[in-house]
Amino acid sequence: MVDAAPRPDAPADAPVAAAAEPARPPRWAPFAPALDVALRVAGLLVAVLIAGASALLEVFLSPLRLGGQFIWVSAAAALVINYWLVWFTAGVTGKRWLGWLPALVWIGIVVWAANRSAEGDLLLTSGNTVAVVMMFGGSLAFAVAAYRLILSSTPPRRPPPPGAGGPPPQTAV
Repeated sequence: MVDAAPRPDAPADAPVAAAAEPARPPRWAPFAPALDVALRVAGLLVAVLIAGASALLEVFLSPLRLGGQFIWVSAAAALVINYWLVWFTAGVTGKRWLGWLPALVWIGIVVWAANRSAEGDLLLTSGNTVAVVMMFGGSLAFAVAAYRLILSSTPPRRPPPPGAGGPPPQTAV
């Protein structure tokens, strides 16, 4: 280490500050690209799992009644969670177009629940207004969120490489 010269306004017995050493990159720096991809894939898997879990929860909560009246928690959850899922997926993956994957999982589970099984069981019936609103509203929430995400902004442009004829880089004074 090289000692720096003392400041003129410092007292004579003040310790002299050491010159700043160049910062070394962290030990994990070579793995940063792979770690970035792994975290983005993990975020996408979390979004898909949330979509599947919320679809199942909403399907089973749609016939819920309290005092003979439907409770609209399933439809409200579909609207809020599905809208949020598109933005979450875009945020964790950095790709706006991947918002369709949780939507595909959610819609697939809801369509499966609306079909009659071999035994004749039916989870979502046409007589259940909450189920109909949940199916329509959940799908619409995905569509509106994706539309707003597409229109929100354009991706930032990369600056031109140095010496490529772009404006000169600004330096701090």
